[in-house]
Amino acid sequence: KTRPRVSLIVAIFSTGEVYYCVSLSNTNADTFLLWLTKLTQRLDTDRPGWASTVLFTLDGAKYHRTAPVREQMAGLGMRVAISGPYQYDVAPVELYFAQLKQTYWNKEAMKTGKKTFLNTLRIVKERTEQIKPANVVMLFHRAVLKAFEQLTFKHI
Repeated sequence: KTRPRVSLIVAIFSTGEVYYCVSLSNTNADTFLLWLTKLTQRLDTDRPGWASTVLFTLDGAKYHRTAPVREQMAGLGMRVAISGPYQYDVAPVELYFAQLKQTYWNKEAMKTGKKTFLNTLRIVKERTEQIKPANVVMLFHRAVLKAFEQLTFKHI
């Protein structure tokens, strides 16, 4: 059994909003279900009617495809698209992660990790606040353009 690690789960919207969770756990179906529950509760408040306007794109991790996760997403009326393997350049959230990691974001060289989890939380919060909504929108546009580049059309 693997030991827990610091995990980051993120939902970003084409309008620039970012919702994230930092946890001291391995991401599996249980943690993802908890994340979905909390995220959808928040969306019910922030974006009433979200289920009819939001398309969730997932990378197809094993825990995204479990029966309990699929059942919960269906029960919530979520529209879901799962990308193919290794298609990081068409996933807006992967571009967001790359942006998060783009600069050395622990300039004070604070200890981070499991033993200093609060430092890790502070750094993630500061770094996510530095990424402006307009940049998040740009990441969406970049991912969509890349996805269209990869489409193959055939003349019938």
